[in-house]
Amino acid sequence: MRSWADVEAGVLDALADLAPGSNETPADLDRRLTAPGSGFYRVRRIGGQPVDEVTDAAQVDVETFAVGRDAAFTLARAAWDRLTLTPGLVGGPVRFDRITTVLAPFEAPNDNPRVTRFLATYRVTARRQ
Repeated sequence: MRSWADVEAGVLDALADLAPGSNETPADLDRRLTAPGSGFYRVRRIGGQPVDEVTDAAQVDVETFAVGRDAAFTLARAAWDRLTLTPGLVGGPVRFDRITTVLAPFEAPNDNPRVTRFLATYRVTARRQ
């Protein structure tokens, strides 16, 4: 049986000390973002394919939500740094062999004018540890 890592869960775990997150956007997101500098990450696999029986190469979007551009930018950069500058990064049961930037964090449109959204895309090679 193939045993690929849950890349979304691994990325969320690797970012958990920076801000809470999920692979879905909560309906009450704007009410959750009340403390200064608070934020939220949404992580979604958008493509990729297995390399072999244990290694997965996924393309992952990391969206950062916060009230105000400065807060959103700071959290997006923190995620970018964590994911791409931490050798041997582990997120829960996932070991990241390599993470590269496909699209660096940029401010993206958002339906809620009170919440600023940044989007970044990464290519993640990972396996269960």
